[in-house]
Amino acid sequence: MLTILLILTLSIFLLYFEWKYLSKPKEQQDRIFLIIFMSVAVVLLSLHFFDVQLPYFTDIISMIFDPISAPLSKWLESLQKQP
Repeated sequence: MLTILLILTLSIFLLYFEWKYLSKPKEQQDRIFLIIFMSVAVVLLSLHFFDVQLPYFTDIISMIFDPISAPLSKWLESLQKQP
């Protein structure tokens, strides 16, 4: 729990200093980008310190493309077996 509080404190500290540099109206998109990615980073770090198992990136890719690749590979194997 102490590590989570340390992460939150550090992220608020970094957000405060970055926000001062992004205070111009032209930098609205940069502020939105900063908030979104800082939030994602804090959530992922919190999940890591709570020992939540997250899937690897390659596992996510394989879960997405397996329903497509399995029938396609069977079809290609059937084409190779034909004389």
